[in-house]
Amino acid sequence: MILAERLRGVQFGKSEIEVLNFSGNYNGSGLTTYTFSAVSIGEARSTRKIIVGIAARASSSSRTISSVTVGGISGTLIGYELNTTGGYLSGVYFYLFEVPTGTTADIVIAWSGTMVRCAIGVWTVDNLSSTPYATKSAEYATNLNLSLNAKKGGFVTAVGYDNSTGSISISGLTPDYTGSGMFVCGSSLITVDETPRTIIVTVDEYSYSVAMSISWESN
Repeated sequence: MILAERLRGVQFGKSEIEVLNFSGNYNGSGLTTYTFSAVSIGEARSTRKIIVGIAARASSSSRTISSVTVGGISGTLIGYELNTTGGYLSGVYFYLFEVPTGTTADIVIAWSGTMVRCAIGVWTVDNLSSTPYATKSAEYATNLNLSLNAKKGGFVTAVGYDNSTGSISISGLTPDYTGSGMFVCGSSLITVDETPRTIIVTVDEYSYSVAMSISWESN
């Protein structure tokens, strides 16, 4: 697990985006429900939002997420991308939650069947719009191109997955967490308009690779 320090964005006529906390977790066990216990979600604020990026692997391409909760609170699915090469599933997903109270929370991800592994990146952000500014996804490539438009004063998050334990990395964003050489996530506050912000997730074996980025703006 990795925790990041608080970061502030730059205010441009809107509320100032503030990144209050980051946590990353990886579980390599084959489970139907993954419970990441007592995950740090930072300072309690009535206006904060929690972004949860998920990467997971299953031996069946039919696996789906049944539910995701943070401290018992359900969120909104923002987007996802799947790689179903060979009848297997490699997937990345983004959910957004409004959790105004508490500094830690259990994050529970329930699936429709047994998975192989699951990882999360959790960003706690204040003054974030509930609607993404832009999204980009990619799969089945050594260099997964996640470049997308990003707005001045905004925030960008990304997650990537590769089924090999060799290496995985992200460029164009600050790397936040890497799990078992298979999972990576990163983020950055944006100080100028970028069309696009160049973001690449690089893996050593592409057959089961998949990744997604999301650009956010302040509310």
